Amino acid sequence: MKAIKRLDSQAHRELAPIAVFAYKRPGHLSKTLAALAQNADAAQSDLTIFCDGAKSEQDLALVDETRAVAGSATGFASVTVVARPANLGLAESITSGVTDMLQRAERVIVFEDDLITSRYCLDYVNRALDRYVNVPEVASVGCYVFPVAASLPESFFLRVTDCFGWATWRDRWQSYEPDAGVLLADIERRGMAQQFDLGGAYPYMRMLHDCLEHKNSSWAVRWYASQFLLGRLCVYPGKSMTMNIGMDGSGVHSGDTRAYDIVLADCPLRNFPAGVEEDYAAFAATAAFLRGVAADNGRWPVRIRRKLTGMYNQLFTNA
Repeated sequence: MKAIKRLDSQAHRELAPIAVFAYKRPGHLSKTLAALAQNADAAQSDLTIFCDGAKSEQDLALVDETRAVAGSATGFASVTVVARPANLGLAESITSGVTDMLQRAERVIVFEDDLITSRYCLDYVNRALDRYVNVPEVASVGCYVFPVAASLPESFFLRVTDCFGWATWRDRWQSYEPDAGVLLADIERRGMAQQFDLGGAYPYMRMLHDCLEHKNSSWAVRWYASQFLLGRLCVYPGKSMTMNIGMDGSGVHSGDTRAYDIVLADCPLRNFPAGVEEDYAAFAATAAFLRGVAADNGRWPVRIRRKLTGMYNQLFTNA
């Protein structure tokens, strides 16, 4: 798939193709596509919607409805619907879909069917993709920011990659290592387990172990580990460009919580960090938030803490 070049009064900008991954939530997909179409760059961007196949006959009706929503999408330069004949599951659907997109384009923007975007999201992501295209130390562009307590800079770098709306380049994606055993061995050999777990804030190592033991199939933790081992970072906006609406009990791996709700960015992002280095204050704020989710530290009542811990674990594990 060939990326489109936008011609306007600014310098020529290369707009990345967009991939959206869906399964059986037609209402969520409709909202995701409507929000995306409100972005100024949408009308000049190619969109591909990957629709996974049904797991069973009882899912067929919703799968068909979802594909109908995908087929009726408007507001983009082009819309391609890839209807999978069988169920791949989220991890295989995303990894194969992203690989396919990056065989035809140098960069890709990725969303799932339960993400609402700010109308400035595509502008931010495309600018970041342009800025860091020749900076291999940058693994990806993240869109979602946790509702941390601290104030954040306009943009910043973190070691952990994002899966609530993200983008990357072909050369970075080629370093994705799918073998959890290889990743675990390398992290442990280098004595970097504590760093990988964000200073002990969240058990990503345990997630990798679970992946190796086939207790989960997380592409996201393997993508993070692949880039972490290369010393790469992910760039983030100071105000979140996406919001997840799937934590409403509608998904197979989701519960019902508002703990991750944020206020979407209401203005464009124009400034990026001068250098590529992890922002200590942003790291500390993110680690504190995840530590509050993952640990019994008295921040929430025990029942709520356990539910939120399971929610975040499931969201990242099944990504």
